[in-house]
Amino acid sequence: MPTAMPTPRGFRLGDSLIIVAICIFATGCLVHGAPPASRAKGYSAIVDLTLPVDSPARGKAVLETGRFQFWLEGDMKGVCSLSVREKYTGRGDPSNRPGDRGYLLWSANYYAGTPVGADKCTVKFTNNGDLQLWILYKGKTSLTWSSETGGKGVTKMALETNPDNGNFKLVTGYNKAIFNSFDVKEWLVLKGQKFWTGERLKNPKQEQDLYQEVLANKGTYIMILKGGDLQLLLNGPNPEVYWSLKKSVPVSQDLSKVAYAAVARNNDGIGLYTAAGSLVYKTAVPPWVPNYGADYDFGLDFQGNLKYYLMYKDASWTYGWQALFECDLPNFCGNYAVRRVSL
Repeated sequence: MPTAMPTPRGFRLGDSLIIVAICIFATGCLVHGAPPASRAKGYSAIVDLTLPVDSPARGKAVLETGRFQFWLEGDMKGVCSLSVREKYTGRGDPSNRPGDRGYLLWSANYYAGTPVGADKCTVKFTNNGDLQLWILYKGKTSLTWSSETGGKGVTKMALETNPDNGNFKLVTGYNKAIFNSFDVKEWLVLKGQKFWTGERLKNPKQEQDLYQEVLANKGTYIMILKGGDLQLLLNGPNPEVYWSLKKSVPVSQDLSKVAYAAVARNNDGIGLYTAAGSLVYKTAVPPWVPNYGADYDFGLDFQGNLKYYLMYKDASWTYGWQALFECDLPNFCGNYAVRRVSL
């Protein structure tokens, strides 16, 4: 039998072929390689939305950590976005769900009014440190979102890895964060984030697979923290409070010193804290909800309900607590819906 050809590093060609074969067939070996956790300025990428709606090429994972990915993507309606998603690994063979990119946690331009029906989405990380989202829409290329960090010393975009919490950031050469996605809260408060007095959460858009027009009045739902009280409001010319923690749940503690709300430190509800970090009040979570082996957040669903969510081992999302039953929500049960809370 002929002897295998030696290589400069002392390995035999046969060994190399075996290693390559193992790499191809092993489940933990990525042939094309996973995206990095960070990229330097000068990076750009494009996705083509003229492809079929189930084509994986309509989205591109730009950054990736153990738990999260930062995406350039287009949805089924041709809306471009830059998004942070938590990997959703418990739903079977990925080839059977090419459009499933994970659980949406944050999007840079979710409420920016990006046009429907774009043909291409482009992300540009310019040489002066500005992260930009460009769209090709009706034959015209235009800028639809910018981080506005140009000229501020930004050299790198990255997903936080220590801890691996889903925070997307733009940092300088000295690792100073000029932009943090954690500072831009939309409809969720993730573990590690603080929802301060004076901030607002807005409900996400209506789910595409539901036909009921929940926001029939074209309004939006918002959550605020006011005087230590979590409140849900139907936004509009004269915002109406339709749920209040103080009025809806027995609270014996003095909430006047509450400064922010956050996922409770033991992962067992929504906690209200002083500015110094002392726990004042915590929502009661049913005993069947585990405080281990899951990821947690809280925020508004598209119907305007406040929920405490958890994901079991990256496999399935559910909620362990909610502020209201469905027919207590504005516009959900027609004339039987609760419209306001007297304060």
